[in-house]
Amino acid sequence: MSTPVAQAEYFVKSLSRLGGGRATGSSTLPPLVDLEYDPYVRTDGTDSCWGLTPKQMVSWISAFVDTVTGLTGRVPAIYTTTDWWSRCTGGSPDFLGNPLFLARYVDDPAQGAGALPAGWQHWTIWQYTSKGHRYAGVTDGKKGDTPASDEDLFAGSISDLRALARGTFDDVTGLDPELPAILPS
Repeated sequence: MSTPVAQAEYFVKSLSRLGGGRATGSSTLPPLVDLEYDPYVRTDGTDSCWGLTPKQMVSWISAFVDTVTGLTGRVPAIYTTTDWWSRCTGGSPDFLGNPLFLARYVDDPAQGAGALPAGWQHWTIWQYTSKGHRYAGVTDGKKGDTPASDEDLFAGSISDLRALARGTFDDVTGLDPELPAILPS
């Protein structure tokens, strides 16, 4: 695994190459660090936390977040699960200033997002399924097509979403973390 600074610099450089305000955040969602289990755990000999202790993982995340923030002026969102966060960061409350993009799959979003990672009082974006159907039919079923899958909810109004894209969104306050603000139609 490369250093968090090297990964953050590569990430921001890639965003800059894409253009459209992706690096500066003029009209896009914030950068995102995807923190989940090591998919290569069986082949690379590490554990599901990329071979890092919770203290090392918190340090890695801090360096990544600080580098991305310094290079873009945007605080990255954190995509994770409650279980991963507990296991791999030891339940660190150090990133409450980062929007939480929670992955927790349920049969019915009305069930709520469940327990949140340590410290966060609510999610900003909730990925509630990996078996979505809302956009089914977008592909023609040919080899290489990506079927509809992940579906997410945003915990706020359209004005809040625009503020998040502009980098002026602080947080949704007073939202019950168990109830999604926007349900799929």
